[in-house]
Order: sequence, then C-alpha cells, then structure tokens
Amino acid sequence: MPTPFHVQWTTQSNVNKLAIPDCLLAFLVQTFGKDSIHLCTEYECNEYMFRCHPNYQSTGAVFDWMRIHFTDMLCPCCLATVVVGDNNTYKLVVQACVKKTGTKSVLLT
Repeated sequence: MPTPFHVQWTTQSNVNKLAIPDCLLAFLVQTFGKDSIHLCTEYECNEYMFRCHPNYQSTGAVFDWMRIHFTDMLCPCCLATVVVGDNNTYKLVVQACVKKTGTKSVLLT
C-alpha cells in the first residue's frame, strides 16, 4: 500500500536508501499540521549540532542520543528528527527509552 505522505529529499545520499517510518510521518502531520513540514537530518544552531540521518552518506543510520529531564524522570532519548520553523526555530522529536531490558548487550527498550 503506498504511503499517504509525500517526502521530497534534498540530499547527497542515495535517495533510494532513505526512509522515514510512516508512523513518524503521521505523528509529524498530526503535531505540526498538513502543510509542508521541513525536517533536517543534520542541523546546527549556535553551539549545538544534531544528527538524525536514516542512511548517512549511504553507509547506515546515524542517530544522536541525549538525556532529557522530563517532569518525573531523566530518560535517554534517540533523536528521530529535527523540525525546522521560521526564524531559526526548531523542535526536536525524540524517542524516549523508559526502562532497561535486563540484557547486557541491549541497554534499553
């Protein structure tokens, strides 16, 4: 079944190897509206650099990790995408990990 979203890439990577999961696209449309949404796979603002590329230089995924202090807990989070707005504003969309798996090589679920 074709995706209900149209994604247009501006990249030097192989476009055929780039993919954003439909569930993330649906979340972005629900959160930011149906108009064009501008995403960055790499974004630099002031002293911060964010990377969340699904296939960086066609050699595999690169996702920055960060610790975010939510109201009641501190969680490691994987950066899913950066949504860029007007006047150099941006919002980070992250996937939060809230519990350990209990397996030595896999840290979090």
